[in-house]
Amino acid sequence: MSEPINQNPAANLSIENYKWGLEFSMPLLLRKERGDLKLSNLKLQEAELGYEQNKVQIGMKINASLNEWENSALQSTIMAQMAQDSKQLLEAERTMFDNGESSLFLINAREVGYLQAVIKKIETQAKNQKSVLEANFYMNRFVR
Repeated sequence: MSEPINQNPAANLSIENYKWGLEFSMPLLLRKERGDLKLSNLKLQEAELGYEQNKVQIGMKINASLNEWENSALQSTIMAQMAQDSKQLLEAERTMFDNGESSLFLINAREVGYLQAVIKKIETQAKNQKSVLEANFYMNRFVR
């Protein structure tokens, strides 16, 4: 059978036949999708807040290490001066002993004080070096 050319294919379709091969459905309230969207937004906000918290913590670590470095440097200079002063006291006590105005007990006491001051100076220098390395670590790792 032959069909005429330029015929309208929609001419055979009836208005009363309401299904023409296209079907569309959509939920009225979209509750699940709205809930998923809010959940995604909350997860994104949580990640952003976690990032900000990490930035603040790193900043606090950097500041703490710099403060410790500054304090240990000050302590180190004070301990170096204290060791120098103890050495001068020991030398003065030896001079007094040579002049007959002191005893060996006082020289030993001054020498113990000098040795303790030198040990304390070395400990503070080590603490200062540790704080320098810690500050450098945080500055090189986190500040770019």
